[in-house]
Amino acid sequence: STVMSRMLSSATDVTAGTDSIMARLLALAAEKHPEDMAQYAADTAKGVYNFSQSIFNLPLAFIPNITAAIIPAITAHLTKRDMRGVRTVQDSSLRLMSLIAAPCTVGLFVLARPIIQLLGGYSGTLLDIAATLLGLLSFTILVSSISNMSSAIMQAHGFVFLPVINTFVGGILKVITNYILVGNPNISIIGAPIGTFVCFTVVMALNVFAMKRVLRRPPDAALTGMLLFALTQVFWESLRRDGFLRFGFVRVNQLWCAVMLAAVTAVWLLRARPSRVAAAGSVLGLAAGIGALVALEFAFDKSPIDNRILYAAMAAVLAAMGVSLLALRRRALGKEAAHA
Repeated sequence: STVMSRMLSSATDVTAGTDSIMARLLALAAEKHPEDMAQYAADTAKGVYNFSQSIFNLPLAFIPNITAAIIPAITAHLTKRDMRGVRTVQDSSLRLMSLIAAPCTVGLFVLARPIIQLLGGYSGTLLDIAATLLGLLSFTILVSSISNMSSAIMQAHGFVFLPVINTFVGGILKVITNYILVGNPNISIIGAPIGTFVCFTVVMALNVFAMKRVLRRPPDAALTGMLLFALTQVFWESLRRDGFLRFGFVRVNQLWCAVMLAAVTAVWLLRARPSRVAAAGSVLGLAAGIGALVALEFAFDKSPIDNRILYAAMAAVLAAMGVSLLALRRRALGKEAAHA
């Protein structure tokens, strides 16, 4: 009976995993407040969203293969009490996940319109809607991959139900977000990918927080991947000259990268536990770097300075921010190793 109960627990977790739960919640995204739109318009918008979602799900199809491979590998190392092997498997799997998810996030965001035009054959208003939906959904690829990987790592450590609870919380927030945004005629179907992003971001944050509490040393490769992704994405986005998802002279994706940098800095500061002066220096350095990047973005449109000089200055600022944050990461890992 004990063996059977364990098997049922594992089966329940797999059945109620992130992908299966989210697939059901995603189906509700475009079905809120149908009275706010004509039935034909609602069906058309939902069809466009479903097609964009199919493209969005393509890179995510690779992640379950990684999670299925790491669970027995981590369990085997835990059985032998080989913690170094456990950390190696966790960090390597997260690096592999980042190599898949980060380029797909950037590629789908930058090439959303031509991809939709090629695969969907849309034109006119439908093409604009589909490209916007895919561009917004691309933000979710990285956070969804991290949430799935962190769920698998916690499962391998024996914490079976924590990822399910975190996914349930994120799903509830997604339904609420969809109900509010999709029901707004000014937002309509565009609110569906926003709800998806909110959901997986919450799940990722809850998983990382849970891993910090229940695991001796949570893996660090995901944070490093987020750092490198954010730094490089700011630069690549500045090379674009279209008006897609632009807020003034700064793009939405660049603002999202600034949020990612702030989150990574906060986590490493909590782990490193530096003095107040050192912590204040790290925060001020991050703020100064972000301010310099905003000033450079403004200079691209308003300054007579050659853009090549501005791009070189931007690369130097990003490199300095990367070196500073990686030094903070080393202090954080050293502090955790000392307390291990």
